[in-house]
Amino acid sequence: MSTIELVDPELRDALAQQLPPLTAESLTQRRASALELAGAVPKPDLPDIATNEIYVESAFGAKPIRVLTYRPVTSDAPLPVIVHIHGGGFVMGAPEMKDVENRLFASELRCAIYSVDHRLAPESPHPAPVEDIYSVVAWLHANAEFAAPLNRRPVTELICHVAPPQDRCNRYGSIPVSIA
Repeated sequence: MSTIELVDPELRDALAQQLPPLTAESLTQRRASALELAGAVPKPDLPDIATNEIYVESAFGAKPIRVLTYRPVTSDAPLPVIVHIHGGGFVMGAPEMKDVENRLFASELRCAIYSVDHRLAPESPHPAPVEDIYSVVAWLHANAEFAAPLNRRPVTELICHVAPPQDRCNRYGSIPVSIA
């Protein structure tokens, strides 16, 4: 039984294309192609947004984590923060893939965005990407005044995708955040 009739007709041709099998060699090429495609998207002219690249120390002893930042330049007031975790199933992707969207969100929402360039599998298997994401969230919490002040009142804990692996929870703890 086929379910192709459930897909929007405009998308069916794209789904019908056969991709080569995913191997170590084809993965490298797909990563490069995705970055090239993302780089071809024109960047909006948003003089009110400052972008930067910072490196955050890993809470797990790994190499520093690259983070792309987007902030309104005219705001000296505390800003809400969005931690952006790019797509790609922890195998592909990079923060640059959503550069345009992050610029627009920072401008429209008047917030700071921190886009994490986490390690990818298979070179860095689980839990490496999650550790990178957790490290950036922990850094943001510890440096809230610098990063863009967060509400430090514990409302809930970050669990699911940003909590450290269970065997490390007791050692590193959890991060209180405010959920609006």
